[in-house]
Amino acid sequence: MSAEYCDYLMKRYNSDDPLDEYSAGLGIRLVECRDGWVKTVLPVTGKVINPLGTVHGGCLFSLADTTAGVTNMTMGKMGPTISSNLDFMHAFSGCRNVYCEAEITHSGRSISFISLKLYDDRGVVGARGSMVYRVQSVSLEEMKGR
Repeated sequence: MSAEYCDYLMKRYNSDDPLDEYSAGLGIRLVECRDGWVKTVLPVTGKVINPLGTVHGGCLFSLADTTAGVTNMTMGKMGPTISSNLDFMHAFSGCRNVYCEAEITHSGRSISFISLKLYDDRGVVGARGSMVYRVQSVSLEEMKGR
């Protein structure tokens, strides 16, 4: 089941007809996808840099939330974020890309828990976090209809 979802998600998140216009506007792309695990990338461009010369925290949070949400979708589930925590260890500066990896740590009928980390293209982890979602099962056909 997951391979079909991942194939669809890879195509839509990396196309000219994105599933999520907001994330696409930031430049977020899906790099890898498998059952309950996703890796995304945010290219560091002028539009995501704050006045301090670092990647804006809101963009980093959007990267984390998008990645965690897509991780749910690999399992045929969708829903809103109901709780989130993102701990920053250092600012992202002087890098070309920020990556996020997310993994489902628990998935029940209506709640899923996801852990994640954000790191730069040198492999330096700059943030870790967790997110909780209220989810419902969604068929691939329903997902394609959104």
